[in-house]
Amino acid sequence: MINNPKKRIFLIFFLFLIHFGLKAQITSSVYTFNSGDYANGLVRSSNGDFYFSVNQQLQKLSSDGVVSTIANLNDYPYELALDGFNNIYYFSYNSSSIQKVFPDGTIETFLTGINSAQSLKFDNAGNLFFINYDYDTGQQSIKKVTPDGTTTSFVTGNGYYNSFTIDYAGNLYFSNGNSIQKVTPDGIVSNYVTGNFSPMYMTFDSAGNLYFLDQYNWPPTIQKVTQDDTAQVYLANDGNLSQPNGLVSDPTGILYYINSNYSNNNSTSQLIKVALPCAQPSTPIVGDQSFEDAATVTNLVAIGDNIKWYKTLTGGISLISATVLTSRTYYVTQTVNDCESNRIPVVVTISKMGLNAYGQRTSNNSMKVTKNGAINANSFVNRYGKSSNNISLGNGELNYEIFSANSSYAYSENEFSSFLNPSNLTSSGVYSGSLLLNWENSGTLTNASIAIPNNGNQFAVQVSGFFIPQESGLYTFTCEGDDAVDLFINDVNVANHYGAHGIASLGSHTGTIELVAGESYTFRARMQENGGGEGLRVFWRKPSESSGWNIYTDELSTSN
Repeated sequence: MINNPKKRIFLIFFLFLIHFGLKAQITSSVYTFNSGDYANGLVRSSNGDFYFSVNQQLQKLSSDGVVSTIANLNDYPYELALDGFNNIYYFSYNSSSIQKVFPDGTIETFLTGINSAQSLKFDNAGNLFFINYDYDTGQQSIKKVTPDGTTTSFVTGNGYYNSFTIDYAGNLYFSNGNSIQKVTPDGIVSNYVTGNFSPMYMTFDSAGNLYFLDQYNWPPTIQKVTQDDTAQVYLANDGNLSQPNGLVSDPTGILYYINSNYSNNNSTSQLIKVALPCAQPSTPIVGDQSFEDAATVTNLVAIGDNIKWYKTLTGGISLISATVLTSRTYYVTQTVNDCESNRIPVVVTISKMGLNAYGQRTSNNSMKVTKNGAINANSFVNRYGKSSNNISLGNGELNYEIFSANSSYAYSENEFSSFLNPSNLTSSGVYSGSLLLNWENSGTLTNASIAIPNNGNQFAVQVSGFFIPQESGLYTFTCEGDDAVDLFINDVNVANHYGAHGIASLGSHTGTIELVAGESYTFRARMQENGGGEGLRVFWRKPSESSGWNIYTDELSTSN
């Protein structure tokens, strides 16, 4: 019998945890910054990329672990905002303005005449909100900037606003002293939760739970407010929670923040992940698979949650759905509660027969066959039934469409759509791929009787058709132009150069994609011109080539 009351209480609490299966959150380091760097302004994109400011730079940590510098800012932004096009916004103390950074690093002024802007965030409708302090009146407000640039005061009144966030329904939640208040999209304000804390860096998960950092009660904690408006400690007394800033959530409810430790006038910052202990799930249910023609990862079948496919047993990144399959062993996993299973092998066989033993075509793709239907590496039968020692399905031509475009620039794949509005189509037709993919002045097109609107300014070109490789393996493409250009093979963005710029030299903006000889892949190249010079250049290397750039017209076709 336990007579000590404190021990009895502890035992009851311990048995309570065991009975209800409560699991404590654990933290782990996702990325460690350079010694002495102080990172701020954490945001996360929908595809899993992280952005943050480090000293006077905007940096990106991609979902596959690659860190790159997006832009030099000449500012020390404390918080960042991310719109639906992966453009970053921050408040510039030097210019008293909100600046916009495009994915290619171009910076432009978004809003001027701002005394201060704190806790910037976008809602799902594309409205930007920020906390503003008016030095003349000494009052704070939450400003709203609509997509057309109209700025209004969304929340005004007495109080001290620290931070805010927006849920999926468009409700805004802001900290006011030791309380959190809720504002509906039509401006109705109500008290959400009150407690002995000072909320900072607020975020929602997809289940509707609100999280915030409370770093004014020492030691810092992460608090969770459930949908019944109850606040409770979510993470406390953790070594990775000494000096936190920034807080974001992924769709599964996993939290991330930046933590810094100071010693001897030096700092060490890390990107920290908060999750439940990982219980590795079982492997998915799957078997070996075979396909009779072109197939991609999308065609593979496995039973499980959040299925991922790999080319290797360990290491590497998961394959995108458009990856073309070849006859080989692939590996598959499932992920449950952010925990990934072991990889298990799956043998994939691709069987493509141009003709069967009776001379009947069974595929529209070339295949190495003899007249009896047996595989023979020295002869080919193309889609028209003609025998040859080389694969040559292409007619060397591509389709083109010319559009009259607005006076602006395409800074991302998504922003290109506004320049290809069907209602602005001025001409279309078919021409040699060697011309459509290699011109540095609109006069080259007009000399070929391809009409260009607006005297060679404010127009866009889309070149499309099919790419039929003569070799199997990794093809390398270069896509250069003036202004924005990009290239898609089977809807995969292989190479691009967005924004305002001149034509870079071949090989400046490249990408690779694995292709299978004789297969037919959709091909699409785009360019957009605002003013000044213009051009589009798309060249490539075959897998057997280690240097040089060419346009192989026999790999291009207007039909598949």
